[in-house]
Amino acid sequence: MARQPKNVLVYPFVRSSEPLFLILKRSDNGIWQGVSGGLEGSESSEEAAVRELGEELGIIEPPPIIPLTMYSGARRTDFTVHHIWPADLYIVEKRFYGVDFSVLGTAVTLSEEHTDCAWLPFQEAHDRLEYSDDRTGLWELYHRIVADDLPA
Repeated sequence: MARQPKNVLVYPFVRSSEPLFLILKRSDNGIWQGVSGGLEGSESSEEAAVRELGEELGIIEPPPIIPLTMYSGARRTDFTVHHIWPADLYIVEKRFYGVDFSVLGTAVTLSEEHTDCAWLPFQEAHDRLEYSDDRTGLWELYHRIVADDLPA
Protein backbone atom coordinates (compact mmCIF):
# COMPACT_ATOMS: atom_id res chain seq x y z
CA MET A 1 0.00 0.00 0.00
CA ALA A 2 1.43 3.38 -1.00
CA ARG A 3 2.28 5.88 1.73
CA GLN A 4 0.63 9.24 1.08
CA PRO A 5 2.62 12.41 1.78
CA LYS A 6 0.24 13.30 4.63
CA ASN A 7 0.53 12.75 8.36
CA VAL A 8 -1.74 12.76 11.42
CA LEU A 9 -1.04 13.45 15.07
CA VAL A 10 -3.56 12.37 17.73
CA TYR A 11 -3.63 13.32 21.40
CA PRO A 12 -5.53 10.90 23.65
CA PHE A 13 -6.76 12.65 26.79
CA VAL A 14 -8.74 11.92 29.93
CA ARG A 15 -10.97 14.44 31.64
CA SER A 16 -10.34 15.12 35.31
CA SER A 17 -9.97 18.22 37.44
CA GLU A 18 -6.77 18.69 35.41
CA PRO A 19 -7.04 17.02 31.96
CA LEU A 20 -4.26 14.51 31.25
CA PHE A 21 -2.70 13.94 27.84
CA LEU A 22 -0.90 10.86 26.57
CA ILE A 23 2.43 11.42 24.90
CA LEU A 24 4.78 8.75 23.59
CA LYS A 25 8.56 8.48 23.36
CA ARG A 26 9.67 7.26 19.93
CA SER A 27 12.10 4.34 19.83
CA ASP A 28 13.95 5.57 16.71
CA ASN A 29 14.89 9.10 17.78
CA GLY A 30 13.79 9.46 21.41
CA ILE A 31 11.44 12.40 20.87
CA TRP A 32 8.09 12.74 22.64
CA GLN A 33 4.92 13.22 20.57
CA GLY A 34 1.31 12.14 20.31
CA VAL A 35 0.16 9.14 18.32
CA SER A 36 1.49 9.85 14.85
CA GLY A 37 1.61 8.29 11.43
CA GLY A 38 1.08 8.60 7.72
CA LEU A 39 -1.90 7.95 5.51
CA GLU A 40 -1.81 4.69 3.59
CA GLY A 41 -3.49 3.94 0.28
CA SER A 42 -6.62 6.01 -0.17
CA GLU A 43 -7.50 6.40 3.52
CA SER A 44 -8.61 9.74 4.94
CA SER A 45 -6.85 11.54 7.77
CA GLU A 46 -9.56 10.40 10.20
CA GLU A 47 -9.18 6.77 9.07
CA ALA A 48 -5.40 7.02 9.51
CA ALA A 49 -5.87 8.45 13.02
CA VAL A 50 -8.06 5.47 14.01
CA ARG A 51 -5.63 2.98 12.44
CA GLU A 52 -2.64 4.57 14.20
CA LEU A 53 -4.42 4.35 17.58
CA GLY A 54 -4.77 0.62 16.96
CA GLU A 55 -1.19 0.13 15.78
CA GLU A 56 0.53 2.25 18.41
CA LEU A 57 -1.72 1.75 21.46
CA GLY A 58 -3.69 -1.43 20.80
CA ILE A 59 -7.00 0.49 20.80
CA ILE A 60 -9.10 -1.20 18.11
CA GLU A 61 -12.36 0.72 18.57
CA PRO A 62 -11.46 4.17 19.90
CA PRO A 63 -13.99 6.80 20.91
CA PRO A 64 -14.78 9.32 18.15
CA ILE A 65 -11.83 11.24 16.73
CA ILE A 66 -12.06 14.98 17.42
CA PRO A 67 -10.73 17.13 14.57
CA LEU A 68 -8.79 20.20 15.63
CA THR A 69 -8.39 23.42 13.67
CA MET A 70 -4.60 23.07 13.87
CA TYR A 71 -2.79 21.79 10.83
CA SER A 72 0.75 22.25 9.68
CA GLY A 73 3.43 20.75 7.53
CA ALA A 74 6.70 18.92 7.96
CA ARG A 75 9.75 18.71 5.72
CA ARG A 76 9.49 15.74 3.39
CA THR A 77 13.02 14.72 4.38
CA ASP A 78 11.80 14.19 7.97
CA PHE A 79 10.23 10.94 6.72
CA THR A 80 12.22 7.82 5.86
CA VAL A 81 9.92 7.14 2.88
CA HIS A 82 10.49 10.57 1.30
CA HIS A 83 12.31 8.97 -1.64
CA ILE A 84 8.99 7.51 -2.94
CA TRP A 85 7.38 10.95 -3.24
CA PRO A 86 7.72 13.40 -6.15
CA ALA A 87 10.86 15.53 -6.13
CA ASP A 88 8.78 18.73 -6.21
CA LEU A 89 7.01 17.83 -2.95
CA TYR A 90 8.63 19.82 -0.16
CA ILE A 91 6.10 19.86 2.68
CA VAL A 92 4.04 16.95 4.08
CA GLU A 93 0.62 17.96 5.38
CA LYS A 94 0.05 17.29 9.09
CA ARG A 95 -3.46 17.17 10.65
CA PHE A 96 -4.18 17.19 14.39
CA TYR A 97 -6.85 15.35 16.41
CA GLY A 98 -7.87 14.60 19.96
CA VAL A 99 -9.61 11.52 21.33
CA ASP A 100 -11.32 11.31 24.72
CA PHE A 101 -10.11 8.19 26.57
CA SER A 102 -12.11 9.03 29.71
CA VAL A 103 -14.33 5.96 29.27
CA LEU A 104 -11.40 3.70 28.29
CA GLY A 105 -9.02 4.70 31.05
CA THR A 106 -5.28 5.10 30.79
CA ALA A 107 -4.18 1.51 30.08
CA VAL A 108 -2.51 1.19 26.67
CA THR A 109 -0.27 -1.35 24.97
CA LEU A 110 2.72 0.30 23.31
CA SER A 111 3.99 -0.89 19.96
CA GLU A 112 7.69 -1.29 19.19
CA GLU A 113 7.60 2.25 17.78
CA HIS A 114 7.77 3.61 21.34
CA THR A 115 9.86 2.97 24.43
CA ASP A 116 7.76 4.89 26.95
CA CYS A 117 4.55 6.81 27.46
CA ALA A 118 3.23 9.27 30.02
CA TRP A 119 -0.17 10.68 30.96
CA LEU A 120 0.65 14.26 31.88
CA PRO A 121 -1.10 17.54 32.68
CA PHE A 122 -1.02 20.09 29.88
CA GLN A 123 2.10 22.06 30.82
CA GLU A 124 4.24 18.98 31.45
CA ALA A 125 3.12 17.34 28.20
CA HIS A 126 3.60 20.61 26.31
CA ASP A 127 7.15 21.02 27.65
CA ARG A 128 8.21 17.50 26.60
CA LEU A 129 7.05 17.82 22.99
CA GLU A 130 9.84 18.33 20.47
CA TYR A 131 8.09 20.27 17.72
CA SER A 132 6.42 23.65 18.05
CA ASP A 133 3.45 22.63 15.87
CA ASP A 134 2.85 19.61 18.14
CA ARG A 135 2.80 22.00 21.11
CA THR A 136 0.35 24.28 19.29
CA GLY A 137 -1.99 21.36 18.52
CA LEU A 138 -1.90 20.28 22.18
CA TRP A 139 -2.52 23.89 23.25
CA GLU A 140 -5.65 24.06 21.08
CA LEU A 141 -6.98 20.76 22.44
CA TYR A 142 -6.34 21.77 26.06
CA HIS A 143 -8.09 25.11 25.68
CA ARG A 144 -11.04 23.51 23.89
CA ILE A 145 -11.41 21.00 26.75
CA VAL A 146 -11.27 23.75 29.38
CA ALA A 147 -13.80 25.87 27.45
CA ASP A 148 -16.01 22.79 26.80
CA ASP A 149 -15.74 23.62 23.09
CA LEU A 150 -14.75 20.35 21.43
CA PRO A 151 -15.90 20.01 17.82
CA ALA A 152 -18.23 17.12 17.00
